[in-house]
Amino acid sequence: MGRKRKRQTHLPQHLMMRKGSYYYLARVNGRQAWKPLGKDYGEALRLWAQLEGKKNGPILTVADAIAHYLDDRANYLSAKTLTDYRRQAVTLGAVFGAMRMEDVTQAQVYTYLRKRGNVAGNRERDLLRAVYTFAANIGYRGSNPASGMRVRNAEAPRRRYVTDEEMAALILAARSPFDLLIRFIYLTAMRVGDAITLPLTAASDDGIAWQEGKTKKPRFVEWSDELRAVWDAAAGARTGNQTLFRGRRGPYTLHGAESTWARIRARSGVANVKMHDLRRKAGSDLPLEHAQALLGHTDGRITQRHYHVLPDPVKPTR
Repeated sequence: MGRKRKRQTHLPQHLMMRKGSYYYLARVNGRQAWKPLGKDYGEALRLWAQLEGKKNGPILTVADAIAHYLDDRANYLSAKTLTDYRRQAVTLGAVFGAMRMEDVTQAQVYTYLRKRGNVAGNRERDLLRAVYTFAANIGYRGSNPASGMRVRNAEAPRRRYVTDEEMAALILAARSPFDLLIRFIYLTAMRVGDAITLPLTAASDDGIAWQEGKTKKPRFVEWSDELRAVWDAAAGARTGNQTLFRGRRGPYTLHGAESTWARIRARSGVANVKMHDLRRKAGSDLPLEHAQALLGHTDGRITQRHYHVLPDPVKPTR
């Protein structure tokens, strides 16, 4: 084992940070070499795990375990989930990263959860629990301090409804083809990650078929005149297996789409709105049963709690 580090103790062995970027510290031909791993902490951890894995590096600290977990799950999780995990890893790493896995106690995790006091704390605790479970599967023999806790921070469902006027302002503030993407997500209630990776080959004479990235369920939505018009405008004369929506530099990434959305939101003057809220607007503008089917929920209670925020109209007694 190398010497115990005195600086940047939240980072695993051989991972260093310099001027906002992360590097893997190795020896090549007897000389010290710095291999750049980028500026994103979560991605740097994943790449570190690949490099250490080639040497069968041990999992000693929580930061080590998080890195190996992110590397292992990279091919199985959606891009959004990985992005969320990497963001959560930054916060977890600042508190637990330098600690040896066996030294973390349930009391410390409980204190962390309570101090965070929000939904993010719940998600970070869940990630820590998954990291320990993964480590146990590859040889860790200690306890899981994030498991067995019957306490969570209160989670009120998000109820943000995008009005028709706000929707129009967002579309007006967007540049083509992002304005079409906004309309498409509303019409189909498709998740952002699914919409930006949808290939042109998903279209048929009857509608659009795709597999949900989150649930892996096959989905199909029939054409309407408006949906067909949006598709044709986005596709243009292109054919083949290209993605339906493309920016000036090629297909959208999730990070790129969210960055573009932030600029659109600023130009539109519409506050506190996320791209995911377009799904809630779609679910709220439809009767509950129709909304559940369009959103692809097997449990209508999920639709009603999270995506159907407007009351259904009822007729008076007479």
